[in-house]
Parts: sequence; C-alpha cells; structure tokens
Amino acid sequence: MTTLGPITTNTKTGAKGSASDFVANFERLWAHPTRHLDSFLDSLSPDVRLVAPLGMVTAGRAAGLRSLRRTFAALPDMRGEVDRWAETNDAVLIEMRFIATIGRHRVEWPNIDRFRFENG
Repeated sequence: MTTLGPITTNTKTGAKGSASDFVANFERLWAHPTRHLDSFLDSLSPDVRLVAPLGMVTAGRAAGLRSLRRTFAALPDMRGEVDRWAETNDAVLIEMRFIATIGRHRVEWPNIDRFRFENG
C-alpha cells in the first residue's frame, strides 16, 4: 500500500508535515477541544465537507465551526481519545472514542474519521 507523502497540516499557514504530525495535532485538539475551538478546523481545507452521524452535513469551515459550537453547547465536556490510526495513499483514518457527561453519567461512543487529501 502506498502512503501519503508530505501533507499540509495547517491550511491557514501552509505548514507541511507527515500523517503522524496531522494525527498528533488531531489528538491535541480533541484532548481539550473547547480550548482550541477557534483554530479547530485550521488543518482542513476552507471548503471542507464535514459529515457527522446524527448530525447535519456542513460545507466550509464557518458552517463546520457553527456545528461544533452547537455540539459543545450541548456536551460542554466532550473530548476525544485516539485509539489508533492508519494512512492510505490519499487519506488518514483515525479511530477514536468520544467521551462526554450526559446527566451524571460518563458516556463513550466509537467514531472513525476519514480525512482525504488532494495534492497534499
């Protein structure tokens, strides 16, 4: 299997790195997402299309940020932990768990994110 070469890890600054760098930043953001909300989508294309189960499909960073704000308004302590990840010739796949408090109960649910890269 072919893997990604250097990829853009921050589309606002143009910073480049490896798939491992991309995942490390993803982990950092999801460890404390509300601390980083204003820069949460900087690693993604300005015209990013985000698809979330039970959520709406959003197009563009602004719509994605509005959706994230609604999610964190409902689940203010939600965070994510990466369990494992892999890269393909055009994507990074991240298997993770979301963790949040609902009522007085800690709830976890699995998730897999796929980030597809075009031209790095």
